[in-house]
Amino acid sequence: MPHKIFTMIKYDVLVLGLGNILMSDDGLGIRVVEKLKEKKWPSGALILEAGTALISCLAEISHSRHAIAVDAVRAGGISGTIYRLTDEELIRSAYGEQDGHGFSLPAAIELARSLTGFPDSLVIYGVEPQDVKPGLLISPPVERALPVVTGAITEEIFKLTIK
Repeated sequence: MPHKIFTMIKYDVLVLGLGNILMSDDGLGIRVVEKLKEKKWPSGALILEAGTALISCLAEISHSRHAIAVDAVRAGGISGTIYRLTDEELIRSAYGEQDGHGFSLPAAIELARSLTGFPDSLVIYGVEPQDVKPGLLISPPVERALPVVTGAITEEIFKLTIK
């Protein structure tokens, strides 16, 4: 078993926006966290644009009690379908060992836990993309899902931070 270094929880909840804003629907996670950053949050919440450099957020991940990630997720549904994944085996199979962001989310969570034991929980809000090709615009189905996902994450943040 890996040795865990002493840690102190800095955040009750960490929201990570994943994806590449230059690849149409893959930029969904970034767009959601941009919207979330416009709001006032309890002191225990941190909203980060991880983009495609998830490993650069390892310190924040490993000092958070709960992690919420938002990303484009291909699961075979209709474009714009929203998924809320909590089962870590399912998440691991959706992302594989290394995903399009260079370092997979499950690998980052596993590394963080090996260092500090945190986060305790992981939730993924995923939206089925229509187009993942060069471009700055997201498709209409994903655009319609954006406020729904933002609202669901907002509710989850308040549930996890208000005691």
